[in-house]
Amino acid sequence: MRATTKLLSVALFVWALPLSGQSSQPPVPNVSVLLGEVQAHQAALEKTRENYTYLRRVVTTELKGDGTAKKTESEDKEVFYVNTHEVERTVRKNGNAWSPSDGKKEEDRVRKEVEKAEATPLGQSLQATASAWAACSRS
Repeated sequence: MRATTKLLSVALFVWALPLSGQSSQPPVPNVSVLLGEVQAHQAALEKTRENYTYLRRVVTTELKGDGTAKKTESEDKEVFYVNTHEVERTVRKNGNAWSPSDGKKEEDRVRKEVEKAEATPLGQSLQATASAWAACSRS
């Protein structure tokens, strides 16, 4: 009987331990506060990202039926961010810089892309804006 009483006492103690507030798990955070912190962190990250430019090289290899290379092309692009939207400027194609006339065309294209990115709200895709502008110009 004594052993049963001791066992029952130990079982009650172990069962009541989590109820005593001595839990090892931290309290669950307030969801709205947590989401606010995440949004603030994301906004800071996006603002920081707009200070950086990087170079992206895209290499495309067309293969023959036997798996050997038929044709290889490459493009070097500067990538930067405007209003959280990624903008690319092609600086080299197949290892060659643009001719003056092609360079001007690329700069005009990039300028229009930057203007579109500045006018497009955060979180909205540039393609959606382009579709809306195209629909307006057709009317």
